[in-house]
Amino acid sequence: PGDTTAPRLVLRHDGNDAHSASLRVWRALAAAWQPQLSADIAPVATPLPALDPDTLLVWLADAPLPAAAQSHLAEGGSVLAAGAIDDNTPALLDNGQGTPLLARSGDGLFQLALPLDPSSTPRVLDADFPARLLAALQPQPMPQRADAADHAPLPGAAALFAPTPQPLAPTLVLLIAVLFLLERLLAS
Repeated sequence: PGDTTAPRLVLRHDGNDAHSASLRVWRALAAAWQPQLSADIAPVATPLPALDPDTLLVWLADAPLPAAAQSHLAEGGSVLAAGAIDDNTPALLDNGQGTPLLARSGDGLFQLALPLDPSSTPRVLDADFPARLLAALQPQPMPQRADAADHAPLPGAAALFAPTPQPLAPTLVLLIAVLFLLERLLAS
């Protein structure tokens, strides 16, 4: 999806029906993001693998985040946890019907307000949903800024001796006329 490198997906879920219903969508997202890798989707009781900064940990459980998830966040990783979105937090993505779906609640920590299934989030049926979700989770970096002094007009004497642009139209008209006369002279 675009120039953004997709994260490796590690997902832990509890037996909640809403979370279980969304596992199919999460598998499809993992396949769309990195088809060469299989996603690590397992119940909460399964130990977490080593998490590097290129890993997205999805925590679909009512249980608190484990210590490994906290250290993953501290190392610059991303964690997406199921939970309500605060009304004061701007939504990064909605469900397709105007209800907030995803919001950033801290550095690398995201909240997912609704399960990713077609009944509660119709947007998952859109072909571009994997790219939209990835763009929301990994926004493009801001363009680099340039120092205005590097692009300022030349001051003083340098500005006086800088070439002044001249219009080309009179020169081109004269050149065309000379070429026409030369051609007529050679033709006769």
